[in-house]
Amino acid sequence: MGLDKIVTRVVADSKANEANIITEANKESEALLREAANKRTEILESFRIDMEKTISQMKIRAEAGMEIDVKKEMLSTRKQILENMFQKVLEHFREIPDASKRKLYSALTSRLLLEFTQGTIHCRKGEEHMFSGIGQFTVGEPIDTAGGFMAESADGNLVMDMRFEGLLKELWDDNLDKISRLLFEDGEVQ
Repeated sequence: MGLDKIVTRVVADSKANEANIITEANKESEALLREAANKRTEILESFRIDMEKTISQMKIRAEAGMEIDVKKEMLSTRKQILENMFQKVLEHFREIPDASKRKLYSALTSRLLLEFTQGTIHCRKGEEHMFSGIGQFTVGEPIDTAGGFMAESADGNLVMDMRFEGLLKELWDDNLDKISRLLFEDGEVQ
């Protein structure tokens, strides 16, 4: 065998090996590309699922937030309505005719006289005459009030708040639940 035959055989074997190597490399490359494509699909699907969950959670939070905002606004409106009503009642007290005030003050001073019989009464300016001759009380400095009075015992140890504002607030606080139900039955302003 000659050198040419050996070279030819080596070249043929090399080409066959090269073709085998290229074929194997192509197969391996295709397998790697398929695996990468599958992995890419899995990753994209995972991201899609996570994104849908996140969007769903964001929608739920946004809806809950809007619902809370609506409830807050409704409560704020109800509170404003109640405060306005409270103020309207006080305005009504300011406008009660003197004859009716005398009856109210008589009832209130009866409660006062059960606690103490002498001291100082502070009332609204212009109403001092309605408190003369009550026990051993003197009329003191006028106070800013819708009506009623504040009484202080002679020794200064007892003070009774008989102002309409205080009495109404006490009555209001004690009955706020009932007032709210009457005004806002079924969540609607009546």
